[in-house]
Amino acid sequence: MLRYIQFILLFVISISCNSQELVQVASYKQVELKLPSTWNYKSQEIESDFAYQISCWEKGGSNSFVFQWIETEMDLEDYLETMKESLKEQITHKNVVFTDNKVGNFQNNKTLYSTFAGELLDFKFSGKLIAFNNNGKTFLIMHQGDDEFNKVQTADKIISSLKVGFLREPSQSEIPKTWTLYEIENIGQLAVPPTLELRDDNSFTALAADIIHDSYVTHKKIEMTKSQLVFQPKGSNELDKEAFSKYARIMITYSKGEYGDFYKWNEKFELTESEYKELDDYFKSEVVNPMAMMNIKLIKWYPLEFGNVNGLSYMKTSFTRQMSDNPIVKVDKYNFFNSDEAVEITLSYRITESEIWKDDFSKVINTFSFKTKK
Repeated sequence: MLRYIQFILLFVISISCNSQELVQVASYKQVELKLPSTWNYKSQEIESDFAYQISCWEKGGSNSFVFQWIETEMDLEDYLETMKESLKEQITHKNVVFTDNKVGNFQNNKTLYSTFAGELLDFKFSGKLIAFNNNGKTFLIMHQGDDEFNKVQTADKIISSLKVGFLREPSQSEIPKTWTLYEIENIGQLAVPPTLELRDDNSFTALAADIIHDSYVTHKKIEMTKSQLVFQPKGSNELDKEAFSKYARIMITYSKGEYGDFYKWNEKFELTESEYKELDDYFKSEVVNPMAMMNIKLIKWYPLEFGNVNGLSYMKTSFTRQMSDNPIVKVDKYNFFNSDEAVEITLSYRITESEIWKDDFSKVINTFSFKTKK
């Protein structure tokens, strides 16, 4: 596999200047970042017309930062594993321990990242590898340093200063013309395919009379008076036999709190390994305990994921379940946060009916947005 990474790693034990402001600008090929005045940097073309890198390090210190990109999109799992192997081949990193890869976010791009820790001559250091794809390229951010470097979050400040001129901005996904866009009053919007309808029961008030047609989608406004809205196979409200022969649901659950109760709409979920496990266990218990009371079996649980759609950060849990001998159902739960409110969107369908629902359901989540981002 490709091994283009070239890190500048300095392990001189000295007094660090981590608290300094980022006043020095480093730039190379439409990439710009800011560094403390006590740092050096080097720009280099690792492989002609293919791989490029900005290497940054603290003068006489032990902290470093690398931003690298290559002119092709690689599988991020493979790319990160290659980087880990490359690092461990260096004598300075042969004993480092990496965490499992996790999903994160960088400037609205979905990332995979892994943290690591090691020791050299009684000097302890730790760091992070972050990889993402954008605009036909693969990018890598790597930083490492001592405890003080990580404590004052110098790396996070450098990352926040990064400007990459050739990144393609994620945009609001286009809604298919045959879909219906629902505005949920004072909350946000979501579009659904024509194979689904809004369940006509007491979970919500009647649809408002003002239905707007535009050149793209049917547009309906609804008022959410209870915590949940349910979309089901079209025809279920009229007790259509064919509709009842299928199972698919999109459920929207809304929670209201005080400002600061939830993450901000675009906040990064930076968790330690123990915090991640605790959160994953929490979500799993929230699923398993109610199902057990209804004699529903958990078939498979997928690890908690973090992602981003339309600039909104989300937490995603996925699992398969089965009631008695009925067909197995695939479930994806997306949790979005907005400072004083949270929205959970649950998409579920029978695996045996994947050809009907899977493609459309993968697009539904891309149409969600908050009315006001907080």
